[in-house]
Amino acid sequence: MKREWRARLSHVLLLLAGISLVGVPTAGWAAASEPGQTDAVSARLVAAVDSLGADLTVALGLEIHLQPGWKTYWRAPGDAGLAPQIDWSGSDGLATASIAWPAPLRFSQFGLETFGYQDEVVLPITIHRSDANHPLLVHAGVDLLVCHDLCVPAHFDLTLSLPLGSAPGSASPSATPSAEAPLIASYSRRVPGDGATAGLTLEAVRSANPGDALEVEASAREPFQAPDLIIESTPPQVFAPPSLSLDHDGHHLTARLAPAAAIGATPSAASASAPASTSLVGSTVTVTLVDGERSLESTVTVTPPATAPTSAVSDLPRPPLPPPNSLAWPIALAFALLGGLILNLMPCVLPVLSMKLLAVVSHGGGDPRLVRAGFLATAGGILASFLALACVMIILKSAGTAVGWGLQFQQPAFLAGMAVVVSLFACNLWGAFEIPLPRIIADAAARPTSAPPNSHSSLIGAFITGVFATLLATPCSAPFLGTAIGFALARGPEDILAVFTMLGIGLALPYLVVATFPRMATALPRPGRWMIGLRRLLGFALAGTALWLLWLLGIRNLTTGLTVATLIVGLTAALALRARLPTRGRRVAVTIAAILALTAVTTPWALDLLAGPSLAAAQTTTPTPGPWRTFDLAALRQEVAAGHRVFVDVTADWCLTCQANQRLVLDRPEIAERLLNPANGVVAMRADWTRPNPEVTRYLAHFGRYGIPFNVIYGPAAPDGLVLPELLSPSVVLAGLEQAAKSPLPEASRSAH
Repeated sequence: MKREWRARLSHVLLLLAGISLVGVPTAGWAAASEPGQTDAVSARLVAAVDSLGADLTVALGLEIHLQPGWKTYWRAPGDAGLAPQIDWSGSDGLATASIAWPAPLRFSQFGLETFGYQDEVVLPITIHRSDANHPLLVHAGVDLLVCHDLCVPAHFDLTLSLPLGSAPGSASPSATPSAEAPLIASYSRRVPGDGATAGLTLEAVRSANPGDALEVEASAREPFQAPDLIIESTPPQVFAPPSLSLDHDGHHLTARLAPAAAIGATPSAASASAPASTSLVGSTVTVTLVDGERSLESTVTVTPPATAPTSAVSDLPRPPLPPPNSLAWPIALAFALLGGLILNLMPCVLPVLSMKLLAVVSHGGGDPRLVRAGFLATAGGILASFLALACVMIILKSAGTAVGWGLQFQQPAFLAGMAVVVSLFACNLWGAFEIPLPRIIADAAARPTSAPPNSHSSLIGAFITGVFATLLATPCSAPFLGTAIGFALARGPEDILAVFTMLGIGLALPYLVVATFPRMATALPRPGRWMIGLRRLLGFALAGTALWLLWLLGIRNLTTGLTVATLIVGLTAALALRARLPTRGRRVAVTIAAILALTAVTTPWALDLLAGPSLAAAQTTTPTPGPWRTFDLAALRQEVAAGHRVFVDVTADWCLTCQANQRLVLDRPEIAERLLNPANGVVAMRADWTRPNPEVTRYLAHFGRYGIPFNVIYGPAAPDGLVLPELLSPSVVLAGLEQAAKSPLPEASRSAH
């Protein structure tokens, strides 16, 4: 045992001796200097390598640790302070050194704005060596100003030596990374770059006359959270903290920075002794944009503001909208449920009443189990459609595309496809043809008692009926619906899914009630000959819907509308003649019908492609007929600035609720006289959203709205806009006009709208 322990002890001693011998040649070399320290701050030099390679550049870092409550300064300290200074005298093998500056924090105290760091920071330093075959000795005389309740200067002499590395079998030196390399790299990533990696873009920097505010516009791939801007100008000027304005979804930032004074000897003397601010137009400024962990730095030329009136939505008076998180999540879900339920009563859903009515009356005297299954399948179709819409909204929003409620009705291919489907519904109800597809879609709800309890076609038909109901409901906006959708689309994917799910439950609630109490349907009389007359009558309702969809196509492009209508007539004729043909002829008729249906759906796309981009550009805006002025943001801004009352009506031909508001309220003589008579001092503007219009989309998003109808009144008492309910009445419009002309509205009254 003694021999064994003696052997082990000798091995340990030999190992320690070997370690000490290995350390002898590199004594005095290290990847970090000895730290310098005061009561408030400590500092040291660190290197990203333990030994040098053939590369002439070396990554170092000045690591600074501050006691709690103390701070030091950035390269541009602001109203007070002093940036860190480093003297490299006494270094050996060092040609040049450049410091990179991680994004700073803003400190506001006693009316002074300063920029710097607290707790800990590493300033990345790039050293350029004078000789790749020579070791590096770095001596840094560091001067810092650190402040708490008072400011204290600190000086440190830091020394760092790095030897040449060696690679086995190679005459050239080889660098080896150090334990400090990750620390230096982490702070290097905090140095503002061009913004590409961070998803930030600097769009414009503008100014006008000397003393005018500097206006900066920027955008972000992900919404801004807590943005801040720092301006470094030549000649130096001090700018007040920026006044920030975000669009509703937080992707676009407009900041105004008013010049405080030229930089003088001291901030207190600046306002008294500094010369007047000079114009920055044509000069270059360095803009540092910081938003949490991401940042951007860019040196740009200041441009003058546009001479012509701009039509930017951000120039409009912004309504006092609550921040996106101020609406409680349960309240938003309750609004979504109510909005979906009320949507059942909107004009856009009237074409679906035939399906709802057939679904109820056809179950008279039937099996309650079949009733429950059929209505649950229809509710499932509604919910699945809303979840699909939510997914589409999430994808479009993530891609930076405009999102909104009912935007698919702006697409002619969708209108053509819906016209084909609705025409098939109508012809099937008239008994013109009987084929599996229309029977699955429509007859499943009309004749569930004829199917066995496990009929898959019946349940699939009920499910597709729910999908159809959802698609026809989307052009309309109901009370509470706009608020809920605005809440969802301004937030993340989880909120969009939750809100759209509650919207689907609200729209499906009548079906769920019948599924819960199936005797509401089974207590009705059994279907008989009277059902044939009812089916034909309801077929005319669906035919009217098809004509309405074709009319929407026609007002966009008459050739498109007539072509699709002709193809649909041919499609229905082929299916109607199918029953009179032999077996082979029936297959040909179905093939022809399928080709005509596909052609009808693709015709709008094909004709638009042949027309070229000029036609598409011409169709973006539509002149407003009659005495209404066409919506124009620049003119609206001028009228608001002049103190006039302006009534804005955002509408679309496919929005039946909008058309109801127009026919029943806005076109009434007493309302039209108030809006359209110049003697009353009211300017009436109409924004057409029938076709895609980015200007109108941005205007709606400015108010946190993503659907129509939308009406707002501006005036001396409502410079930021008085938003009216979705469903108008003469009393609401007249009261709004009176309120906009009176003394300023209390804040509570504005928020109520």
